[in-house]
Amino acid sequence: MAGLFGHQKEQASLSRQIFDQNWAGKVKQPVLATGFSCRCQTERMAGHRLPHPAEALISALQERS
Repeated sequence: MAGLFGHQKEQASLSRQIFDQNWAGKVKQPVLATGFSCRCQTERMAGHRLPHPAEALISALQERS
């Protein structure tokens, strides 16, 4: 799934297999992801976007004020 690999049409099937084996069960719980490709691919494959740690920090700080 990493980087451009997971976005390449010819790698779509393998990328899906990697996602299903390693990420599918984990993204149902609160998970943060720093990588753009990880966030994009998780949104495409799991139907929801993982937040970047900076977004989670900003959200937590806003909740405190």
